Amino acid sequence: MNEYLKLVMTQFPKYFVDLRELAVGPKKFLTDRCVPSEESLNRAFIFFGISLLIVAIIQIASLAKRSHLFLNSVIFIASVGIIPLTTILALWLAWKIVGGKAKFRELFTCSTYVSAFVVLIALTFDVAGEVIFQVVNPDDYKLILEGEDVDRWFLAGQNVSNGLSIYGVSLGFIWFIDAWGAYRALNGVSSMRSVIAFLLYSLLNLLLVVLAIFYFFLSFGI
Repeated sequence: MNEYLKLVMTQFPKYFVDLRELAVGPKKFLTDRCVPSEESLNRAFIFFGISLLIVAIIQIASLAKRSHLFLNSVIFIASVGIIPLTTILALWLAWKIVGGKAKFRELFTCSTYVSAFVVLIALTFDVAGEVIFQVVNPDDYKLILEGEDVDRWFLAGQNVSNGLSIYGVSLGFIWFIDAWGAYRALNGVSSMRSVIAFLLYSLLNLLLVVLAIFYFFLSFGI
């Protein structure tokens, strides 16, 4: 336990350096970090934990202002808890099907970094869109927070927010394509098999996310 705390204290100052390197060069960063060792996995967990802490701090303020606090909180917990797990499982299955050589621990380590970064991207554009919406259409924004039915289609703030969301998704997709090269390198497969693995992963992940969220909401009786 003491060794783990020492590792946390050592890695925390390096978090933003790692975040920058992961953002600008995901393939190189992941290839270097995703090795089958306990230290590598611990560092990935610490990175993921710090990322979730940042997300939680920002989201707490955002969720507190919204109506249906419980429902929004459940959705947030589901998104940060379920999606990383389904991502890892879908990746492992996809690469196994195409004959990938990577060990589960390597895939798990990579996916821990990837999931943390994707959550941060999603949060960044979500918060940016919400702030712009609040500034451009403050009265309508207040009504929405109070649970009132507001037609958003013709609101400038909503249109800008939607545009940011689309940009964020596009940026995240481009980044993930670059990061996918690290998975291919770890698995030692051809370009064709890598493409097949990506398609399989996309289908499996979508299926697993839908099933997991359905089960999660069913468990809460929502």
